[in-house]
Amino acid sequence: MRSFPKPVKVLKVRVLLAAVAVAAGTLGVPSVAFAGTGGASTQKSHAWAGYQADQQTFRYVAASWAVPAISCRGITPQGDPDSYFWAGFGPGSSNSERVGVRELCTGTLAAYVAYIEMNGLYEAQAIDPAPGDKVSASISFRSGMYRFSLNDSTQRKSFSLRYSCGAFSFGQGTCSRSTAEVIAGIWAPGLSPLADYHKITFGHIAITDSRGQSGSFAKNGHWKITKFSEYHGTRLAAYASPLPPKGTQFADTWRHL
Repeated sequence: MRSFPKPVKVLKVRVLLAAVAVAAGTLGVPSVAFAGTGGASTQKSHAWAGYQADQQTFRYVAASWAVPAISCRGITPQGDPDSYFWAGFGPGSSNSERVGVRELCTGTLAAYVAYIEMNGLYEAQAIDPAPGDKVSASISFRSGMYRFSLNDSTQRKSFSLRYSCGAFSFGQGTCSRSTAEVIAGIWAPGLSPLADYHKITFGHIAITDSRGQSGSFAKNGHWKITKFSEYHGTRLAAYASPLPPKGTQFADTWRHL
């Protein structure tokens, strides 16, 4: 694992990325209040847009998507734009296990890299997805071990890695698996503006809790569902579409830097 405090160099489309610890709660996701087991409630976030299952312990979450092309128009006053797309467990970045694709700008140059994350620490993987690639990602927990899997079926490349909780932080870390989420967003508020990914559609969403109950983001009696819209200050940055009845797909749409 090679780590730097900030992405500083692009080699083709390969980016050597930072391992950054983010304190719990930094993502600016508010506490969620639910009423019954109805449809998804809506919350504002300063870091992401998408859906999250809550009020349960989870052991599996998966999603697939086509890698969106980002538009890089040069450095903004807030720095180089950045976006992450993942399936994973939460609830916070320092209490998280995620697998997905990072897309970032270095000036006008776009770069794409697969990654995994645990306890707020980040590891880039040897897959550089290209715009349009069909990607599927999943994370599972069994017998004290997490399995991070990602398959780029367009390039016919994949990885499947097993780690225990805190493997990136010398055994230190909390892994509560109290949320299951499919998200597009940034690492944490204030670190970078959201890269213009236009629109991404997540599909084949599947969730299993620790009791063995399987489902999706559809209305059910097993867990609660929250929809997040991403805001930068008071301005809407990205939003998730409504869920279809089966709850296995939705789209996130970018609005502004």
